Amino acid sequence: LKISLLWGKIENSDNYGVLVKIPSGKNFKINAHSYWLKMSLPYHGLILKGNVITKIENEKEKTLLPNAYFNKPSNINYIDRCDDKADCIIFITNSGVLDLNSSLK
Repeated sequence: LKISLLWGKIENSDNYGVLVKIPSGKNFKINAHSYWLKMSLPYHGLILKGNVITKIENEKEKTLLPNAYFNKPSNINYIDRCDDKADCIIFITNSGVLDLNSSLK
């Protein structure tokens, strides 16, 4: 998992934009949190490369293709996966602390 900061600060709720590269076949979770309020925040993203399979609790699995816009509401349970065909690159913007978890099985 690699993160490239485009602008802002990801550690203290500043507005930011990042590129995230996820290896093919890897599960991951991206969360944004308010630094001051200690609460989960929604975030916005755009798939730039690869196919991302996303599964939100109580919903059907969806495949997001390159150029797909998405947002993740706060306080939901979900898991995302980069498919096995190629690495994924995602653009993310938000104003909360960025929390990436790629250690999921």
